[in-house]
Amino acid sequence: MANESDSKQREKDAVRALIRGLGSSDGEIRGNARAGFVKMGKEAIDYLSELVGAPIENLRLEAARALGEIGGPETAALLVEAMQNGQPDIRQAAATGLANMGFHTLKLLLGAFINHPENKNLRAGLIAVHAAMSDPELKQKLSPLAEPLAHQVDKYEIVAILRSTLDELG
Repeated sequence: MANESDSKQREKDAVRALIRGLGSSDGEIRGNARAGFVKMGKEAIDYLSELVGAPIENLRLEAARALGEIGGPETAALLVEAMQNGQPDIRQAAATGLANMGFHTLKLLLGAFINHPENKNLRAGLIAVHAAMSDPELKQKLSPLAEPLAHQVDKYEIVAILRSTLDELG
């Protein structure tokens, strides 16, 4: 029993140290802390989900980066939420993570934008996701959105294009 308690305490201490590291002004320390969370994998998601909304910008940024590196459907909704942040670097970190997650994530992001077509942060995030995509097939399917997103097309027109894109994605 004592060993289990000691083990849980060590884990809590390690997580606290990683969180302090994410908030550091030193980029190398932040990178090492982020790598620690990424190494934890899915076990880190709950901790990182709280940090995405933290008042300290470094915590939000590094949490978004770590979630993107962990990947998977569990992190996608959190990254879409982070994308709505007004800070361009946090939005870019979320977009980069989402761009590498593929089909499921793209549908989630398009659905969020359909529900909030006036959200300028989501619009900018969707543009960033398109730019960061490495999958040529998905990038091609998103290409009809590039021009309307970049030129502030009327929200009703953009929603129609988004729905058409979602239909094409299946």
